[in-house]
Amino acid sequence: MLKKEYNDISKEEFIKRFLDILNLIQPENKRLINSERDLFVEFLLLSDEYKYYRYASKGKKEVERVYKRKYGKVINQSNITTKLRALIKKSYITEDSDRVKYTNKNIEALLNKKQLNINFILSTNE
Repeated sequence: MLKKEYNDISKEEFIKRFLDILNLIQPENKRLINSERDLFVEFLLLSDEYKYYRYASKGKKEVERVYKRKYGKVINQSNITTKLRALIKKSYITEDSDRVKYTNKNIEALLNKKQLNINFILSTNE
């Protein structure tokens, strides 16, 4: 049996590891590329101050600022909007009829846990 534990990791590391594992089980067209994952992580790390408008202008501006500081890369509002569209298409973010964006409720519920136990079962048909 293989076992890997990540203990006492930061919230950022928790989210990144979770998204990496989620990527493994997603079909090819739903997998995140690194830049989408990094941007999504920054949106998820926004404080509760941004809770109701995480993906709106105020949240985008904060992510733009943090992204530049953390990754040393400039990402403009147009690029952020494009990445958000990709995250919507891949079902990581949902958008209601008023075009308000929210984190997928299933993903959000899992990320709000303090601990996740994930099991993989592989079997062959031979």
